[in-house]
Amino acid sequence: MNPSTDSAEQPARHAERIRFITNLTFRGDDGLVVEGHTTDVSLSGAFLFTDVIPPAAKVGQGGIVEVLVREGEREFNMTFPCSIARVTERGLGLFFDQQEEEEEDV
Repeated sequence: MNPSTDSAEQPARHAERIRFITNLTFRGDDGLVVEGHTTDVSLSGAFLFTDVIPPAAKVGQGGIVEVLVREGEREFNMTFPCSIARVTERGLGLFFDQQEEEEEDV
C-alpha cells in the first residue's frame, strides 16, 4: 500500500458484505472514468477492481458509481453517489454517499 494514496481517515465498510460480482464504472465529478468489477458490495460501499489506476484518482474525490443490473430479460443502469475512500494497486475503495437518500425521506 502507498501511504500517499491510502487513507485511514476515510470511513470503513461497517455494513455486511454481500457477494455480488458485476462490472462497475466510477465517474468522477471532474470527468475521471474508471472501469472494473467488484466481487462483493455492502450498503456503505464496494471495492472497484481495475487494471489501470489513473493518477488523477484521489481519496475524497466525489462522483457516481454505475452498475448494470439484469432482471430477467430487462437490463437497466443504476447509479449511486459515492466518493473514493482509498486507492490501492488493485483498485478503488468506494464509499456510497447516503446523504441524498436521507434528504429524500424528509
